[in-house]
Amino acid sequence: MRTTVVLEEALLERLQAVGRFRTRKEAIRTAIEEFVARKEREALAEMAGQVQFHDGHLHIIDESEEGR
Repeated sequence: MRTTVVLEEALLERLQAVGRFRTRKEAIRTAIEEFVARKEREALAEMAGQVQFHDGHLHIIDESEEGR
């Protein structure tokens, strides 16, 4: 998808320099991917302690995979 965005030139230059990216497109795509991944990890970390597994839960998963 083509999108036009106005960015600070100095910030984009810093991004390209620290990431050693050859192109602006590569720099921006990687920055967005890393930002999204970080936010997803943070969301998972916030769930810590909220998910409980029961004894033998892996056994249930193994049985369901055998039926494939």
